Amino acid sequence: SLRWSKFYPVGRWDVYPFGKLFAETDEGLGVSSGITFDRRLGDEVIGRASSFAKWRKDTAEIEWTQVLLLAHADELLVPERYGRILRNQDLARGYGMQLLATGERRNRVEYYEASVFYKRPLRHRWLYGYVEPLVRWDRKYGWNADPGIRIGIEALFWDLSRSRGDVPSEPILLRRPADRP
Repeated sequence: SLRWSKFYPVGRWDVYPFGKLFAETDEGLGVSSGITFDRRLGDEVIGRASSFAKWRKDTAEIEWTQVLLLAHADELLVPERYGRILRNQDLARGYGMQLLATGERRNRVEYYEASVFYKRPLRHRWLYGYVEPLVRWDRKYGWNADPGIRIGIEALFWDLSRSRGDVPSEPILLRRPADRP
């Protein structure tokens, strides 16, 4: 696959455009792209709007996701792929709420999801635990509310987690608004 992504700091805003051309055995030829806007609301609060779209030749349809997020984030993980930013998975330590809509056609929503989440390191910045109560409204099930909970553990075997003071020049790090470019 060919991948392009960039980080643009603009005052209290961080902008992350992304594009990828891929050929995968299961999915065939495809293109995906997205853009994320993070807005700093104080030292540790992030407002985020993310849009993502993927087209595959075998389906000839566009799958899309739109996410709105409000989070108190003490630490972020340096993302190795765009998908970690799109949802709240780039948080290493934090809590917040998220609204998500996704579809398989340009003008049709397949499901909506609302959740609150909490994530924290469990052991030496390589093991993380999270809990995320949620409600999903799915077209397949007549838009009936379907409450649930995600509970999990993530294990990272490389040094991707950074606190705000560890690496001062990392763009993904949370820095005080006064210290930003």
